[in-house]
Amino acid sequence: WVTVASPVIASGVVVVPYGRGARLAGIKLGGKGDVTETHRLWTVKDNGTFVPTPAASGDEVYILRDKGQVICLDSKTGKTKWLHKRAFDYRTNNGDRKKAYGTPVVFTHKGQAQLVAPAGVATEALDPTSGKLLWTASTGGMNASGLPQYGHGLVFVNNGMGSMSAISPDGKGNVEAVWSTRRNIPKKSSMILHGPHLYMVADTGVASCMDAKSGKSLWSERLDAGQFAASPIFSRGRLYFFSMNGDVVVTAAEPKFKVLARGKFDDGFMATPAVTGNALILRTKSAVYRVE
Repeated sequence: WVTVASPVIASGVVVVPYGRGARLAGIKLGGKGDVTETHRLWTVKDNGTFVPTPAASGDEVYILRDKGQVICLDSKTGKTKWLHKRAFDYRTNNGDRKKAYGTPVVFTHKGQAQLVAPAGVATEALDPTSGKLLWTASTGGMNASGLPQYGHGLVFVNNGMGSMSAISPDGKGNVEAVWSTRRNIPKKSSMILHGPHLYMVADTGVASCMDAKSGKSLWSERLDAGQFAASPIFSRGRLYFFSMNGDVVVTAAEPKFKVLARGKFDDGFMATPAVTGNALILRTKSAVYRVE
């Protein structure tokens, strides 16, 4: 089985999803050669049929299961600390509409830690220590895969149907979005929050910049690079966009649209690049590159 989820590190333990994420292993950092068994601390075998990349905070690992659950594991033992069953009504028996492909995010708002966990239909915020439900926002859609963003006292969530919502994490129970939009919103990739602005690229290849507090559109421009699945990267005042055709478009991260450079690779991008120091690690459909 192909596994698309990435490993995470929590308190010196590498948590590795495998078997399409249906299983998890905790591997102690260190050692040389094959440490699969010598450094394996634990294994979880029944984790669902598909699980996205987990999130880590301290000793805790947080996972969105396709069973309509959010689970917290101890990174050192693999034991369940708490399990939360989604508390809202999906209003469907279609399992695909209940799936959440994204990674949850932990942030602190006014001294309170919150775990934001998107799903189909709605987004929930939980207490990361106890799993207690803090608030629920109707964010619509299905197959949410984008990484939630937090800033300016708002949580920004996009879903797999091409809409996004800005939510105040001050509320309790069922809360309403401060603003929402469906204009040129990505269905697969994550947004970037930099300063007062949100940047993104829709699957159709239209890049956008909007004011984060109000949702006002500042620019929306077609990149002329085909379809997009990978999330953009921000570095040193620049935005890097990677298309499914293999095109790379670099723009200024400013409220005025400006293309700074273009490049082309032999094959297309589905995965978001990794950043290490001054280098980008790029994975196309057929090769891996290091670019500085």
